[in-house]
Amino acid sequence: MKRMQIGILGTGEIALRMAEAMQSTKDMTPLAVCSRDIRRAQAFRQTARLMKAYGDYASMLEDDDLDLIYIATPNSLHFAHASAALLHGKSVILEKPFCADGRQSAALIRAAEETGLFLFEAITLRHSQNFAKLNAMLASIGPIRKAELTYFQRSRRYDALLRGETSNVFSLAYAGGALMDLNVYNLHFAIGLFGPPKSAIYRPRLHENGVDLGGTAILTYPDMTVSCSAAKDRNGDSRVLLSGKRGSLCMDGGANGSKGFTLTGGEETVHVPPEAETDRFTQELAAFRDVYQTEDRTLMRTWLRGTQAVMDVLDALRSSADLRFPSDRQPT
Repeated sequence: MKRMQIGILGTGEIALRMAEAMQSTKDMTPLAVCSRDIRRAQAFRQTARLMKAYGDYASMLEDDDLDLIYIATPNSLHFAHASAALLHGKSVILEKPFCADGRQSAALIRAAEETGLFLFEAITLRHSQNFAKLNAMLASIGPIRKAELTYFQRSRRYDALLRGETSNVFSLAYAGGALMDLNVYNLHFAIGLFGPPKSAIYRPRLHENGVDLGGTAILTYPDMTVSCSAAKDRNGDSRVLLSGKRGSLCMDGGANGSKGFTLTGGEETVHVPPEAETDRFTQELAAFRDVYQTEDRTLMRTWLRGTQAVMDVLDALRSSADLRFPSDRQPT
């Protein structure tokens, strides 16, 4: 089977963790890294034990040794970076959130279809074995009548924001904020289980620069309401609570990752332990590899429909709160 030779765009923590997971995944080789700062690229190359470092993206895209580009850049740059990769004949793994808005994601999906290349969103919970188990067990406590999802994680950059320094995760110009960076996990979880909602509204808590520090999204279904809360300015009790007609399910730690959960129905209680931290990355990468090697575009399209559904709900949520990004005014 053909190997996947991968170039990494971005040098942050998630890029390093993915590089390490790629090295542990059969038939995957992280080969190169690119950063605008060549010194950062070279430092990353040494830490991750890669062969090549680039200081400009165009040069990496011209590298014929690379089959695929993994993109871990600020949210607002995802569309441009992924579009360029597809135009250069490279398949793409794109970090969440997939794009800044639904128009961009739809355009990327069309481009992948037209070029015959592969396009994946890196959202680990979708490929978690525990998430599949949870989905299969829901019928035993259903129908679900109420779902509450919370994800609170105080950003390491929040203190800098309070000092007047704006990083890209707290910038509307970079499509940052709690909805895009954290609540997106809750949305993938809810929409992955229940499909797109009938309606969606967002009630954010805003910083003076207009970015949302936290907030609650209310997703309405014909027979159920889902609340999705997240915050980047404080820590808290992150969990998933699903209440059904015949029982309930609790997942501590929030929707992100491969968390364990407890399902209680009638007199029976089932405990499913969490998966190892490395599993959530290697399971995801193995799923991408299998689709790539077998050219299973049907499954890829299924995943991308889920991605587009989340992006469309993100658009509806931002619209309900008048939370605007520069990309909203730009053509795709």
